[in-house]
Amino acid sequence: MMQHPALAVTGDERDAGRRLEKLLSDLLSEHRTLHQLVGAHREAIRKCDADAIRVCVEQHSAVLNRISGMEQERRALVAELSPGGPRRSIPTFSQLAEHIAEPWRSRTTELAKQLRELVERIAKDQRAVRLASQNLLTHMDGLVKQMVKTLSHSGTYTARGAVDGGGQQVMTGLDLTH
Repeated sequence: MMQHPALAVTGDERDAGRRLEKLLSDLLSEHRTLHQLVGAHREAIRKCDADAIRVCVEQHSAVLNRISGMEQERRALVAELSPGGPRRSIPTFSQLAEHIAEPWRSRTTELAKQLRELVERIAKDQRAVRLASQNLLTHMDGLVKQMVKTLSHSGTYTARGAVDGGGQQVMTGLDLTH
C-alpha cells in the first residue's frame, strides 16, 4: 500500500487505533442503514407508493447528515495523526491504519475494506433507483398528457395542459330565458 507522505502518528497509537476503529464501525453501520434504505426506496418506487418514497427520502437525508458528522470526525482524527503543514490530499482510512499499532491496524484495515465495498454497492444501487425514478416520472408525465388529451375534447388544451391558441373554436351557448 502506498504511504501517504504527510501522515505520521503524533499521539497515542492505542487511543488513535480505538478511535479509528470505532469511527469505521459507526460509518459501516450507517452505510448499512443507507443500503437498506436504498432498497426500500427502490421497492417504494416499484409499488408507486408516494408515502413510502417520502419516508425513504427523509430517512436517507437523516443518515447522510449523520455520515457527514462522522466525516468531520475523520478529518479531526486525520489532523491529530498528521504533522503540521498543508496536505495535498486527505489520507484514506487504509492509509491512516498503516500508522496504527496492531491489533487495530488489521481490524481497521478490514473495516475500511468492508466500508469501501459497501459504498460501491450503494452507489450502484442508487444509480438503479435514479433510473427507476426517471422512468416513473416519464410514465406519470405520459399519463397526465393522456388524461389532458382525453378530457379536453374541445381541443382547447395541448397535451401539456397549456391553452392551445391555434385550435378550433368551440361555440357554446346557454339559454337563460327559461
